[in-house]
Amino acid sequence: MIKPGTFLLAMVSNSLGMIPLDSLNLRLLWPKLPTLTRLYAVILCGGSLYVVYALSRTVGKLWTLRRTSEQGSTSDRLSQVFSALCARLDNVRQVIILLWLLFGASFLLELALSPQTADSSRLSLLEIVLIGVLAQAGFGCLVFLDLLLLHVAQWVVSVWLQSFASKHQPT
Repeated sequence: MIKPGTFLLAMVSNSLGMIPLDSLNLRLLWPKLPTLTRLYAVILCGGSLYVVYALSRTVGKLWTLRRTSEQGSTSDRLSQVFSALCARLDNVRQVIILLWLLFGASFLLELALSPQTADSSRLSLLEIVLIGVLAQAGFGCLVFLDLLLLHVAQWVVSVWLQSFASKHQPT
């Protein structure tokens, strides 16, 4: 009989030939995360959505500016739009930096609070802290990847804006 929550991945040596995927099930992972980490995950999702939205709006505005500059537009209007887009990119950069700093604070607070949240067991304080570090390591890798991708996207849009500005600004 196949248990619910299992998925056939590859042949294994047990009688069922199944590997349970309980460790990959997000419904089971979420309750195991500490409260501060869950709060940061919600903040990270909101910040990531804002950054993606702001960058997509900036790319759309650049696309529109490219079409209007081919038709001929005033340089005053272009300089106003460039300054507004640069301000938006500065705002996106500040949001990404804030997300980095919040992750660092969340990570350090979780490490500092790990001895207080442990139950009365025979583990030493060093073992409890190491368990906390290992529990945060996987989440930290995902956060690092997310923030790195956000930073790369912001950098690419910034380079596009600067190259467009250098081509269309009066000399």
